[in-house]
Amino acid sequence: MTWFEEVAPQVRLVLATETQPGLRRAQVGAAWALGAALMSGRPTAAMAVLPTGTGKSAVLGLVPLLVATDRPVLLAAPNRLVRDQLAETLKTQYTLKQLGVIPRNTREPQVTVVQHRLATVDDWIEAAREADFVIGTPGVLSPSYAEVAKPPRGLFRTVLVDEAHHVPAKTWTTLLESFPGTQRALLTATPVRADGKEINAEIVYSYALADALRDGVIAPVTFIPVARTADQSRDEALAAAAIERLRDPEHLAGRSLLIVRAGRIDEAKALVEVYRAAGAELALVTGQTTPGQLQKILGKLEADELHGLLSVGVLGEGFNFPRLKIAVYHRKHQSLGPTLQFAGRVNRAGGSLGPAELLAVPGEDIADETRQLYESDADWSRVLAGLADAAIEGERDRRRFLGSLGDLRQRRLLPEPLSLAALRPAKDVTVVRITASDKAGVKLGNVRLTEQLSGEVVLDRVTNDQRMRIIVTARERRPRWISSDALDSEEYELYIVVMDPAEPLLYVHAPRGSAATRIAEALGFTDFAPEETGWIARFLNGLNVISYFSVGMRATRLPGGTLATYRTLAGTSVGAAVSATDSIAYAAGHLIMQAKDPFRDGSASVTVGVSMGRAKVWSAGSTDLSGFRRWCQEVGRLGRTPSDDTMEAPRLGLRIPQTLREFPLDPLAVQVDTRSLVDGATFELNRRRVPLAELELVPQRLSSSALEIKGLAGSALALHATIGIEGKLTPLADDPGLPCYLDGAYASVSLPEALELHSNLTVYYADASSSNGIGSTPHRTYTCLSRPTSSSGPTGLMWTFGTKASQAVTARRTSTKRWQIGTCRC
Repeated sequence: MTWFEEVAPQVRLVLATETQPGLRRAQVGAAWALGAALMSGRPTAAMAVLPTGTGKSAVLGLVPLLVATDRPVLLAAPNRLVRDQLAETLKTQYTLKQLGVIPRNTREPQVTVVQHRLATVDDWIEAAREADFVIGTPGVLSPSYAEVAKPPRGLFRTVLVDEAHHVPAKTWTTLLESFPGTQRALLTATPVRADGKEINAEIVYSYALADALRDGVIAPVTFIPVARTADQSRDEALAAAAIERLRDPEHLAGRSLLIVRAGRIDEAKALVEVYRAAGAELALVTGQTTPGQLQKILGKLEADELHGLLSVGVLGEGFNFPRLKIAVYHRKHQSLGPTLQFAGRVNRAGGSLGPAELLAVPGEDIADETRQLYESDADWSRVLAGLADAAIEGERDRRRFLGSLGDLRQRRLLPEPLSLAALRPAKDVTVVRITASDKAGVKLGNVRLTEQLSGEVVLDRVTNDQRMRIIVTARERRPRWISSDALDSEEYELYIVVMDPAEPLLYVHAPRGSAATRIAEALGFTDFAPEETGWIARFLNGLNVISYFSVGMRATRLPGGTLATYRTLAGTSVGAAVSATDSIAYAAGHLIMQAKDPFRDGSASVTVGVSMGRAKVWSAGSTDLSGFRRWCQEVGRLGRTPSDDTMEAPRLGLRIPQTLREFPLDPLAVQVDTRSLVDGATFELNRRRVPLAELELVPQRLSSSALEIKGLAGSALALHATIGIEGKLTPLADDPGLPCYLDGAYASVSLPEALELHSNLTVYYADASSSNGIGSTPHRTYTCLSRPTSSSGPTGLMWTFGTKASQAVTARRTSTKRWQIGTCRC
């Protein structure tokens, strides 16, 4: 009979009252929830979320008593310090005995602390021999290290993990995967990682930090902002303020100690001298501090021979020394999880302890995630609890969302399962307008995709409400400049389609703009196009724009001389660089700006960008799938911002393009996108490579909705097509279909396809207007009213897109009304 089987019948889950000691509500809830999950036999690990200071170690000792096992229990700890503290707690069972959970005369369990790597199977067996608990760190237990052997199957039935937010790391993941079929119980205070990686466990219980404060389980932390004087350095000001707090009567009565955080070891060594000069003796603790050295330091702290600890990267989690009551940030943590852990070092509750306080310089070294904590009027404990509890609830929502995704694949193609939680799409979409009937009738999961997208579908998931679909494809990729398969490689691409809940809109995230067309068509939408720029204008006017740092401007008149086809201005004051003359000669092409973050609470700024013709919207960074869906919904809300129909970029003075309704009279010239020219594109005519720059394009108006385009190379016909009002280039029956080579590619595409998918054609008219849309995805032709030069009204219509402002395309008229496409430096 094991120790667990022997003691389990005597366990009493006694809840603490005002007059009787016992377990805290959170400890009982977590233990029962974990025990119930383990007894259910479900293959997934179970995780409980308990704030630092609520007594996780007691829960770790209680779970294997509720689910008594006939074999040893393995416990993984994050570091040696926590390992040794847990080993002592489990060996003495002091907490459970004092609280009346188990009888005081219960014999102690046998605890084996693994201090060296288990190099052989026999080492594993020896460690578990005679042991009730086997405890170690992943550094000595994980087979991810070549020096650690894989444990024999069946050695343990139960595996416990403390500080489980480490589990996504390779060493931890490999350790847990080495024990298939075991019961796994995980505890953490911070289930949300800064890197967004998923903890592969089901959250079966969480105790809110706000509840822990209300219940008095932990003490509220008071933030004390520190300002330095003219003759003080930042570090000197913090040290002086910390020592002043130590001398406060409440701290003197509670024998309070300091815990000081530095960013680097060299910085910490200098801080030891700063504090010594100010009158406080601190012990430096780093990752190189041995357990023996640490025990001596703790003894000096207890004997009041030191005023506190100065740490670098350690003592942030799991470490319990209740007299540490004043935390000092010389280098703040940038994410919420470590901040919670650091605050947890000083928030232990107890009648004789001093107040919990945290000192920092408020205006420096602050990340957006924790900015609210350092505002001058911040109630630190309330704000910290709000941030922590919101993060945990957000993690629950994310997990519920991922659980709602149904699998549309017919067979698994990946050798390893692909976790949806690992996907981090960039926040960029093409906004596509669909019909109201399609919105009502087309469900995103109706069509199984097999050959509609390039490559083979390896992941295909759709939400239960049929409003979001996620697809990953794999395909062989060959560089365009080689004819053999010597350099072929596998390429994976991500597609996401989100349907707007309020409007007939799709938000399409795809590897290329042209893919938005394919996927919308593949999903069964019958009538769709990129959203018109009036929507882009409403989106822009819904933003609180702070400044622009990249502005793309497309000429609204026939370029030549000093008028570039496309200009890009970049820099910190780019908005002020757009002159009144620019606003007459140019229209907005792409805009990248800094704006108050509309995707959070508006308190921080974010980079936002738009591309007019391609109906693209993006903002900086990436997010998980649940966050991506929320981001799309917020984008849609901004696009519905009420406006006075202004078609002008806010705080910039540039006009925004409009959709072309009919072609103007008398087209004069057709211009190929500058990029296709400068990248050395050629087409093949009579077995000769002809530079695309030598192509002569002759436009002719057929009707208000169609133009005829003839392309001539000398006297030979190279292109014969029409441009529709929607911007689509359609070859006519006598079009020769010449092959075209783009950017040094080995493989060719047809000349119409090259102009259709990889370029833009801008048409200029006799009334000084111009239009463009070829190459937009899906097709749409745009125009833009430039600012009038006189009271007679607008003089220019224009939209197009390009990238190289250093080169412009000029058109040279001939006697036969042909226009030679060429390039010149501007």
